[in-house]
Formats: sequence, structure tokens, C-alpha cells
Amino acid sequence: MARILCVDDEAVWLGIVQRALIEHHQLDCASTYEEALGRIEAGPAYDLALTDLQLEREGDKLGERLLGLLRDHYPATRRVIMTGRLPVGALLTNILKEYDPQEIIIKGDMSPQYIRKIVDNVLRGDAAGDVSQDVAIRKAELAQEYRQWHQQTDQTIGSRIRDAREQETPGQHGRERERREEHGAQTRHGVSGQRAATELNRWQTLGESFRRESETLGGMLADVKDQADAAAAMDRLNKAVASFKEAFREIERG
Repeated sequence: MARILCVDDEAVWLGIVQRALIEHHQLDCASTYEEALGRIEAGPAYDLALTDLQLEREGDKLGERLLGLLRDHYPATRRVIMTGRLPVGALLTNILKEYDPQEIIIKGDMSPQYIRKIVDNVLRGDAAGDVSQDVAIRKAELAQEYRQWHQQTDQTIGSRIRDAREQETPGQHGRERERREEHGAQTRHGVSGQRAATELNRWQTLGESFRRESETLGGMLADVKDQADAAAAMDRLNKAVASFKEAFREIERG
């Protein structure tokens, strides 16, 4: 069980990390630079620190300041950057060169399983900080692309499931009106209800497939160690994007 520090000013994200790690490691959380500094100075060095790049306001760079402190005074503490938006170009290159993080986690729809896998990889020395800088950059870019696909696909499936449920179960006013309709109209509604139920089942089945594919892709991303791994993850992601787009079209065509 490792000693881990998580620093983020977003309570929601702190909660996600807590759910992912609290049963597996000794986890301390801080929401400000000063609180994090106090925890660091109060005890033995942490095995790993996860920190956002911005801790109080946009562009404050307090997370970078914390990373520099850990690099200079606590070199045994492995460092993981958490960010909602991946720095690009020279900015990303400079951050990797300056602070030598072992990993970069893109906030968003990463599962607790993915977070645990990243942390486990970092703790055993099998992480981005132990690979070349170009691979680390490509891995971070892939994580960003994965996050965008995951968020869009999850929202689409969730929205379609809600729509199908509403069609399958009309509101009370609709039911009262249907009771006054003639038998033929009621029969037509029954057919419509059956169609909505079938569509709901198809979207729910696709949702299960999406969760399984997300976990597989998340695991592949966490395990990227070289350009071949990155290429394999990119290929899998491209196929997933195409596959789910086609699945959407098939369900919507009926």
C-alpha cells in the first residue's frame, strides 16, 4: 500500500480519485497549494503525487510550482499530472522536460479502473516517465482523443436511452387520452410501444458494448510504452469510432 497525495481544487475530481484509490492505498487529498505543501512537509515523502496544473484559478501555475518542489526536494516521489485540457506543442514539451512527470491523466470520463491502472503502472515504474518524450506526448494526445470519443459516445447513447424510455412509457396525460381512443388507435399505439421497447433494448445493449470497449481502450492507453503500443491503441480507437457510428446509424434506421 503506497502513500499517495492527490491535489485538485475540484471536489468532484477529488471524489473520483478517492473512489478509485482509497481501498488500495493510503490517500491524502488537498484542494490548495498551501494545504498540499503542509501535507508534504508534515510527514515522510509520498510514494506518488497526483496534481492538477492549476489549483486556484486559470493560469496560476501552482500545480507546476508543486511539481518543481517535488522534483527538487522529494525526487523519490513519483509525479502524475492531472489536467482537464492537454497542453499542446512546445508547452507540453516544456512541461515534460521541466517536471519529468511519470504520467499525464486527462480528466473527464476515465473510469476508476483506468486511474488505478495508471497509478499501479507508475508505482512499479512502468509509466510514461520511463519512456521517450515523443511516446509520452503521443500517449497524452491519445488520452485526449479517447476522452473526446468517450464523452461524445456516452452522451449520445444516454440521450437515446432516455428518449426510448419516454416513448415506451408515456406520461399520465397521454395514458388518459389513450383510454378514450378507439380500439384501432390503441392497437397502433401498442405497435409503437413495442417498437420503442425494441429500440430501448438495442440502445441498452450498445451501451454495454460501449462500456466494455471503453475499459479495453483505457487499459491499452495505460499500457502504452512505445510507438508500436501507441499505434495499436490508435488503431483500436479509430475502429471503435467507426464501429459505434455505424451502430448508431443502424439503430436509427430501425
